Formats: sequence, C-alpha cells, structure tokens
Amino acid sequence: EGVTVSTAAVAPNPTALLPSTRNYSESDRVALLTSERFAQYVNFVFKTSYNLGSEMILMTFGVSQNAFTHQQAKAAEAKALSSVYGIAPSQYSFPDGHGGGETLSTATTLTTLLSKVSESTIAKDFRDSLTVIGTPGLTTAVPAVSNDPTLVGSIGQVLAKSGTRGRLLPDGDVLLETRASAGYITSKSGRRLVFFVAVNKVGPFEEFSDTIPLLQDIDTIPAIWWREL
Repeated sequence: EGVTVSTAAVAPNPTALLPSTRNYSESDRVALLTSERFAQYVNFVFKTSYNLGSEMILMTFGVSQNAFTHQQAKAAEAKALSSVYGIAPSQYSFPDGHGGGETLSTATTLTTLLSKVSESTIAKDFRDSLTVIGTPGLTTAVPAVSNDPTLVGSIGQVLAKSGTRGRLLPDGDVLLETRASAGYITSKSGRRLVFFVAVNKVGPFEEFSDTIPLLQDIDTIPAIWWREL
C-alpha cells in the first residue's frame, strides 16, 4: 500500500511545462487575492524576525522592478540602494534577503540608510514596523531596562530591528557570529538619533541560551544612549 510515483526524487524543475508567468488571460482566472498593504507584511516580518518573509520581501520588490529571479532581484535592490539612497555596492555584501549567509556592511552604510529612510515617504510605515525595545515580547523584553528607574523611560523611545547569527562548532559549542541592532532613538533630551550597535565572533558558548546576557546588553546600550544623549 502507499503511493508509488515514477518521477525522480531529485531532478531539474520542468519550468517549460508551466504557462507564461506574465501572459494569463482573464478567462483562466479562478481566484484573485488582494493582500493587506505591503507595509503590514513588512511589519509582520520585522516584528517576528520571519526570515522566509524577508526573502519574500526581496523577491516581491524584484517583481515590482520586472525582476523574476533571485539574482535579478538582488540587482534591482542594489540599483535602488545606489540611486535612491546613495549607497554603493562596495559598501555592503548581501547574499540573500535575510542575512543567512556572510552578510557584511559598514556601520556608516546602515546609519546612512536609516537616516535617508527617515526623510522619505515611507518613514512612518518603516518606523511602525520596528520593534519597541523594552516592551514584552519574544525579542524585545529587556529586564535591565524595565527594572532600572533611570532607563525605564526609554521604553517606547527606542525603535529597532535586531539580528542574530550563530554557528555550531565541531565540539558542539556555539559561536555567536553576529548580534546587531539598528534603528531610531528619541532621547530623553528630545534629540532624534539614528543608532547601530553590533558584536562579532563572540564565544564559544556551551549553549545558545548562554548568549542571552550578551543579547540583552546589546538592547540595553540604546537605552543608555537615550538617557545620556
């Protein structure tokens, strides 16, 4: 019993059998999906650190630029970063849409991007998509902030997107490749600031849970900047 198929388990994708992706007739339509605003999807991806969703954002942007492969989408992204935000390809290396590979960037690149986005037409939607450091949640609760009377006022004033990349070593220990956080601070004195903070190649740790104090420190630093700047 069971199911038997004659198709090879691994084989090239027979794309020639598919209809043209840009030549469907109205009579062939069986359903039409109208999504939420794109900003709502970005909000979901950022708030939950949904990596597959980040890849979809890259590909969706690519389709909007008439790009239909991953490499074409990356080229469209590079063109936009250069023409709209003045960021040259030599200032970063993004192998994919979610930072899963060897993702490189200078601090100046990220702060420049954040500054220019804050002056653009998407500024409000972008800020709304960022996590509010210090509030309860999977990636945002920071006891060192919420339990410190000199820092608790920063809650709601630090908006950020964080990222973590680790690697399992041959002996079973964990190397924290990168922990980074970038975003905006409205400081106690009223200044509007862009920030970026990161650590690289930290460890080894016996368990990934052993990295939590370090991750908390990264999220506490912006709160200190809120207080001091």
